[in-house]
Amino acid sequence: MAGCVEDKTIPRSELTMRSAFLAFFLLFVGLFGSQAAAHESVSSEARVLLERLSAPFYSQQQPSVAPGGAIDTEGSAAELQLISGGRDSSQQGRLVQIDGVGSTGEENALFQNLDGETEEVEVPSILFEGTGGRARLPKIRQSEPFRYTNYRSKENTFGVIPEKGDRFGITSLESTAYSTSGYGNGFNLGYAFHFLSGPQQIDLPARLYQFSMGYQSRGRMSEYLSYDGAVAITVNSDFEGSAREGVFLPGHFAGMLHVTPEMDWVLGVDYLHRDDIKLLPIVGFSYHSDWMPNVRWDLVFPRPKVQFALPGGHMFHVAGRLGGGTWDFELPSGVEDVVTYRDYRLLLGFSRGRGKEGIQSIEVGYLFGRKLELRDANSFLDLSDAVAIQFVTIK
Repeated sequence: MAGCVEDKTIPRSELTMRSAFLAFFLLFVGLFGSQAAAHESVSSEARVLLERLSAPFYSQQQPSVAPGGAIDTEGSAAELQLISGGRDSSQQGRLVQIDGVGSTGEENALFQNLDGETEEVEVPSILFEGTGGRARLPKIRQSEPFRYTNYRSKENTFGVIPEKGDRFGITSLESTAYSTSGYGNGFNLGYAFHFLSGPQQIDLPARLYQFSMGYQSRGRMSEYLSYDGAVAITVNSDFEGSAREGVFLPGHFAGMLHVTPEMDWVLGVDYLHRDDIKLLPIVGFSYHSDWMPNVRWDLVFPRPKVQFALPGGHMFHVAGRLGGGTWDFELPSGVEDVVTYRDYRLLLGFSRGRGKEGIQSIEVGYLFGRKLELRDANSFLDLSDAVAIQFVTIK
């Protein structure tokens, strides 16, 4: 197979798979788009009504909610996030993020009956001020409003790429050597177990492993500038022979410029230390604004992601990723070589939102540009496109 390339004529079964995937994608986007449009329409009406109804309950200075649930007129908002209306303090009755916030205190009448799991919230109505009547409003959903400060965070993944015929299939269990979200410094351990199936053209081992130890530092140099840097040592091998050629030193450094509360610019480098791709630039921006509170745009290469808020606190996202890696392994003849697998991934995911265990997602991905390369044999194999499913927890 040295120096050869597979016949790239797409078989009928491959065309069927691609057509089915495209149809599923368009159908899903169409259904989601119609739901988002309907939700936005309801949200717009709720904004106008809530501004009118809540005006008497706000002072000139916008109140906030303290951790205990009571209104704090001195500190900044711990749970409430302004998502519409101007920043002028003279504007009263501005709409605030109300998902998951509750209070039983009499002093917080506006949020007295709010239940984080319900679809509606009761607010005191000035239309019935003398009688104690109330008006019901739909809750306003919002995507994650935090600034972009984490380029890579701890991820635990279980993924399957099924094989068919002579195609290449992988079942993987991975945990990355990165810190959980938030500022700080520390050492981290990671691992990956890959169980291979095929391809018939190359005698790859049944299992490949990766063990990592890394150090990551995140910090803020000013109100407008933060950073995320990491370096690690990894050993990628089947451990049947010497693993010397499987030792790598990947790392990254990304700087974030927070120009406004809604916009973050990201610039840096990602050193992958792979045989096929050594270095990638980190460049892009993150946008999360009052104008589109249910959408978050993390358009940062090489890990772009767009997130949509759904009812019930759930999230839907579309993301792009580079998959694969480089491993040292031993052929059945006893000769050692280094293999590199690569694919590009378009992922559609559904998550439950951030909880105690982090953000838990199920993702379905379309994999293209798949390729296997042997370093010493100077040979390669182009693989057919595939579909993957994976379960991911981001901490």
